[in-house]
Formats: sequence, structure tokens, C-alpha cells
Amino acid sequence: MALWRPRLSRRTFSTMGDEATLIAAALDDRYVIERQLGAGGMAVVYLARDRKLDREVALKVLRPELGAVLGSERFLAEIKISARLDHPHILTLIDSGEANGLLYYVLPYVRGESLRDKLDREHQLSIDEALTITKQVASALDYAHRQQLVHRDIKPENILLQEGEAMLADFGIALAVKEAGGNRLTQTGLSLGTPQYMSPEQATGDRGIDARSDVYSLAAVLYEMLAGEPPVTGASAQSMIAKLMTETPTHLRVLRNTVSAELDAAVAKALSKTPADRFTSAGEFSRALSVKHTTEAIPSAVPVARRSRTPMLAALAAVVVAAAGISAYALKGHAPGPATLGAKTQLTSTGGVYLPAISPDGKQLAFVARHCVVADCTYSVVVQDVGGTTTRTILDGTTAAYDLTWSPDRRNLMYAGTIGSRSGTFLLSALGGEPRWLTGGVATFYAGGDSLLLGPSYHADSVFYVRVASLDGVAHDSIRIAGPGRRMQALSVVPGTSWILSLVLQPPHGLWQIVDRSGKVADHVVNACTCGGLAATDAVWLARAGDGLEESVVRIAVDRTNGHFAARQDTMAHGVFTAFSLTGDGATMVMDEGTFDHSVWAVSTGDAMKGALPEAQRVAHASTAVTALISPDGAKLIMRRTLPAAGGHNEIRYTIMPFEGGAETPLPIAGVITRAKWSDSQHVATSITTAKGGVRLSEVNIRGGEQRNVLELPDSIIADFTALDGGWAWIPITRDRIVVSEKGQRHEYPMSPWFGNVFQIAADRARHRALFTGLNRATGDSLGAGVLSLDDGKQTLWSARFAEDARVMASPAHAIVFLVAETQEKWALYALDGPGQSTLLGTIGRPIRGVGVSEDLSRATITEMDYRADAWANKVVVH
Repeated sequence: MALWRPRLSRRTFSTMGDEATLIAAALDDRYVIERQLGAGGMAVVYLARDRKLDREVALKVLRPELGAVLGSERFLAEIKISARLDHPHILTLIDSGEANGLLYYVLPYVRGESLRDKLDREHQLSIDEALTITKQVASALDYAHRQQLVHRDIKPENILLQEGEAMLADFGIALAVKEAGGNRLTQTGLSLGTPQYMSPEQATGDRGIDARSDVYSLAAVLYEMLAGEPPVTGASAQSMIAKLMTETPTHLRVLRNTVSAELDAAVAKALSKTPADRFTSAGEFSRALSVKHTTEAIPSAVPVARRSRTPMLAALAAVVVAAAGISAYALKGHAPGPATLGAKTQLTSTGGVYLPAISPDGKQLAFVARHCVVADCTYSVVVQDVGGTTTRTILDGTTAAYDLTWSPDRRNLMYAGTIGSRSGTFLLSALGGEPRWLTGGVATFYAGGDSLLLGPSYHADSVFYVRVASLDGVAHDSIRIAGPGRRMQALSVVPGTSWILSLVLQPPHGLWQIVDRSGKVADHVVNACTCGGLAATDAVWLARAGDGLEESVVRIAVDRTNGHFAARQDTMAHGVFTAFSLTGDGATMVMDEGTFDHSVWAVSTGDAMKGALPEAQRVAHASTAVTALISPDGAKLIMRRTLPAAGGHNEIRYTIMPFEGGAETPLPIAGVITRAKWSDSQHVATSITTAKGGVRLSEVNIRGGEQRNVLELPDSIIADFTALDGGWAWIPITRDRIVVSEKGQRHEYPMSPWFGNVFQIAADRARHRALFTGLNRATGDSLGAGVLSLDDGKQTLWSARFAEDARVMASPAHAIVFLVAETQEKWALYALDGPGQSTLLGTIGRPIRGVGVSEDLSRATITEMDYRADAWANKVVVH
């Protein structure tokens, strides 16, 4: 949790690329590949002709990196299980094998169309036609389920229509991939299933998937056929999974008044979040759809309810991001009573409270205060008695603050941030004194406060070892925490027990596990995002990101006897805050509440260095988030605003504004823009989520809206991207590599050993290279500027600095300009003229949130954010 924080591959085939050539050559004696039919997240499908039987077939080839992870023998053994299916509505497996290192399987070719094609064209189907398709697919599923096979990927793309008959394709493919790949699939970034149609238990990673999961998915497809859209929609996979876990779909009768009450009830039952509340089989679901339907419509005068939209945007906290997802074990359990917040009490009145932390006994409050002089800000830790006004400072002069936690016995606190030239987690005495550095990773108090749990440094691993240490930091034992993951991000302990809560990042998801002292997992929560949280005596509390700076706090009850999570999630609070904390008994929650003041200035770089920001050059001022990106020629700005939307939510809007300010014009491109950045001074590189859950990258002319350099990727979640001449370079959500697609060729470049991850990328077109910024693997506290040659793939580290955030850009004046946040609010500009050749150009002359400069370094944009807040205590009421 932070005052504020820096926001920290997939390979597909070309139409007839190298992989197609390889597979065609290897199978030439059996199949003739005629053309590509389509491509998805797992495979590319080709129209081929079977030489022996002279018939057309669909030849599907797995992505090479996926095949490498799965292993041919295991995959082929698993997929053969589906070959025994013989049903008139199942597309039966014809053949499978390995050729030139590529895994493939063959299915009959259907000359009709997919249900997706039909829905794209007609949007909604008649009730009779929708029911006919659903019953045919249900009969296929019912047959397969009796053979102990679950499909796992029911969606309109896998339902083919020919001569009035529905055929279910890819039966057993997802299961084969899942069984063959196991946890190693994390390496590919592949997610099995499709978020719009995925059951809650599949979204949480429950391995005990049964027929009821397919029932849910089929009901979701029927819902779309009748309503025109799936029961869960969203701009990204994370937002859809968050809605899946927290929202109930609008009843069909509200959206389409000709749907009968019986049909509405059957679909709602099949879409129940808990498997036990659904139909036990596809056959039972089909029979429920076959009952006589009363056709009395809802009167048209009844207003159509607007479907609520769960916000899914960036948060303030360093380790608190979105929490969406419920335990797979909890889905099988019994939900406790709902919990809400009751009486509310203001604890401070200074307007300068960040990261409030209530002591476990509720008697003392600690928080971070901010002190700024000219361009420098420092932070202090302040303690006061609850109910009192006298404060005392126990730590002063830090340059970054991210988290603050009390020990159970109230004798010590943990402070995550930067003190002097060291970053990490520190131990503070509640009485004051010299802080003690504990670890560069995460940590928490253990065993009543007289021991510590120290997480490993930030690095990827298949398992993680948490050290059990005394208060002096000396380790005496370790606990094995299962992975795999990019790093361990958080630790917490259920008070009064030995249950340990750990967060392992599996981008784009976060895996929360509750384990015992031996490391045995009792339960888990798979979050839709990389999420943080806290444990109280009776529950786990997680933050869920909202629009702009807004967040929600969710409570999930925990059974102290067995460590299992409850099925129920209660949203306890929503708003703008830097942190929340809990008393040990979970009876009181404390959080900061306040208001933001955002400003953007467009000034000369010289004035920015002096800290001279005239009011006349403030081009934006708002209470909700607003930032700006300056064009390479310095003439225009991309403005990114968070604006109020329907239902009390917010939306992100991108516009173009002259450097001098004035009228803003929308970006001339349709769709929900998830990110926009300059590719040159007349074009903006944009990412837009597609209807199939992927992302479309394109360069848009800001005047006429013409698009060029269009690329579609199957995964909507990428960390950053940049446009190249005739191609793209991007960082996948795993942040461990750079992927380049240029002139029909695609290459992946894993990061060099220096980098633990990479989070920003920019093109240097003049020198045919990509510039990037990442975090040091060994220390976790240095940020490096790197160069990737697009000619030979060579990576070079040009500069490394102890910093909180950094950005890199190309400039004709210097080889590279390195923008560095030396503290959370102090930014400096460095010129890099070669590896190890760094020159300070200057420091921005006042505390700011962010800075951007034009290519010639003459103009700059400055973003400021002022937050005024106090701490409030809220009683927790469990009904």
C-alpha cells in the first residue's frame, strides 16, 4: 500500500509462415494444406485435404511455445481419450500427432458457420432457434459427461452449425492441454477457457471441474443467443473475471420481455455461482428448457435495469491491486452471514494522513505524514493514541513509503519503503530509534510478534522459501510455499493461529494461498489481478481496484479450524484511499478518506527545472485523475482523463489537446481504448480489446482516423507496447521478455540476467532498436535502462540507478533520455550517450507525480497530485 506508486509472449502464425511450411512438409504424404482458416490462443487452424480419403479436414496446429511446454507424449496420450466419443452432435477427433516438433490434431471440416459467425451477423436469435441449438449441444455434453469427459471450453466459436444441426468441436482439447501442461502453462501466459463463458470454479483454478462447469458455460452461450451479449462482459479478462465473482447477471426477462418465466429461471439456475445450485447434468438442464413455457411478457412500461459494471482500474497501493476471485474450496462450502460496515469515527483531523495502520488491540494509530521543501519530499511515521490528539514521530526523513503494519503485541511496526540508500522492509520500535533493514522482499510478524516471516527477494521461481526469523532478522527455519510465480508479493498471518497467507504473482493473476506451518495448502484464492490484502482473526480482506484511483475492499470469511475460505464475498467499502488496516479481531477497519487535486502543466523544460509552473500554463485541473503525454515534436498532448460514468462508475477517456491548452478532440477510433501513446507526432499507437478477448494494436492518424500497422493478439493483457516501422514490440504480462513482430517475423527475447522484470518499452526507429526499463533481479531497488538491437537481438544495459520509477525515450539530441524518479516525487532527467555514459540534465524543481519531454527536450509536461485525507475507523458488523 503506497502514498502513490509507479505503475509497474505470445507467438502466433502468419498466414503461411514458417510453422505452416514445416507442418505442410512433414505431413505432405497424408494432408495437403490449402489455406489458413483462423487462429486462436492455443492453435492455428488450416483447411487441409486428406489425400487417402479425398476429403476436406480441419488441421489444428498448437502454438510452438505451448507445445514445448506440454511435451508431445503426454499431450497426444490425453487427446486420444476424446477420440472415443461417438455422438451426432460431437465433432470427433480424426487424427493427431507430432511433426517437425509441432503438435497437431485433425477434425472433420464443417462447411457451415460457427455460432460466433451467426451471432456476429444477427446479434440475437429467435427463442426457438436458440433452444434448439442449446438442446443439441446439451445432448452432446450429457453423452460425454457420462464418459467422464468435461469439455471446459464451451463458447460460440466451438459450436459449428451445418444444415440446421449444431456440432460441438474441440472436445477434450482444453482438458488435454490442462492435464499435459499442468502448472507449466504459466510459462506461456495461456489461460484455459474463455472469460465470458467460464464458470467461477474454472476461473479460480479448481482442478475438480465437473459436468456442472460445462452446464454453466452452455447457459452463458444461451444467454448471449437471447440477450445479444454474454452474462459477463468487460474491457479485459481481469474485469470479466472480477464481475464473474462479484456480480449476478441481469435476468433475461428484463433484457428481453418475450422470454418466459420458466426459461428465465432455468438459465438463472444454470448460471449459479455455486456448482451445487446448478443443474446436476446437461441432460437435466435440457429437460428444464423443454418444459412448456408461458409466454406472458413483462409489460413494456417496466424500465430495463442497467447492468452494474464492476470498476477495474489502477490503484494507489504498492501491493494492493485488484482482488477478484473466490476460493475453489469455498464454492463447495457453506457461506456465513453477510458483513457490512457500521458506525464510523474520525480518528485524525490534520488532512495529511497516508497509510493508516490501526494496532491489533485498536488502541493506537500509526500513519505516514509528508513533508516537502522545494523539490524534495520526505516521509515520517507518526503514532497517536486512538481518541487522543497528541502525536509522536518514531521515524523521519524517508524518501518512499509503501506499507505500514503493527506487530500483534504493539511493540514494533514494519515499514516498507526507502530509507537512505536502501529499499525494502524495515523493523521499527514503537518507541522510536534506529530502523533495522530486514529484507528486500516482503515480511510480516509471526507467533504473536516475537518472530518474523521474511519472504525471498523479488524473483520468479517454481517454489518460494519463507524464512522464519527472530526479531534481529536471523533465520532459524524456512517454510516452503508452492508456486510457480513471478515473485512472492505479500505475506500475512491469521491472528491467534499458525495459518499463513501468501500471495504469489502469476500475471495477470495473483494466487493467495493459506498454508500451515509445514507449508501444506489448506485453501487458495485465484485473483483476477495481482492483488494484496490482510488477514484478521475471522476473515481475509482484499482490495479490488476500481476506476481511476478508486478501490473497493472485499471481505472473505475464514474457518480458523481448517483454513478454508467461505464462498461469500462482501464488498465492505469503496472509494479513494492509500491503505486499509484491521484490528486483530476483525471488528474494526481503518482507512484514509480524502480528496485529490490533479493538475497538468505544459511548460518549457527550463521552467520545469526551475519549478516555475505558471497558472496560465496549467492545461488541466480536476478532482479525478488526469495525465498527459507530449508528442515527439512537442506540439500536442494526449490527455488521459478519468470521468464519471453511468451507475456511479468512471470511464477512461483519451483526447488530443494542443500544447498550449484549449479544446480537446477525441481520438478518432471506435472501441474502448485501453491505452494510447504517441508513435510519431501525427499518429497515436492504441490498444483496443476485441470482442474475443484479445487486443488490437494500431497506429491512428489523429486528423483523419486512418489506421495503419494493425496487429491482433489473442491476449488482451500486455504490460506495455511500442510501434515500430511496420511492426510492434511489446512486453507480455509476465514482464520477463520482449516480443517483436516486424515484417512478418516474430521473435521473443527473454530478459538478460540483470533484469528481474521489464515494465516499459519505447521505439528508437532511427537506430532500429527498442529501449526498455526494468527492475534489477538481484537487489530489487535499482532500475535499469536497456537497449535491444532489432538487428541481432543483443541486449545491453546502459544505465542503472537507485530509483522508485523510471522511463526511457529516444531523442535526436542524445542517444537516450532516462527520466528517473529518484524519490517518489523527485524526478530527474539524464542523457545516456552510451553504456555507462550518463549525464544529469537537470532535476524538476518541485515535487511532482510525473514528467514527459519532447524529443528535442525543449518542452515538458508536468503532472501533480495533491491528496488531503484523514483516518476513519469503521465498525464491522457480521449479520
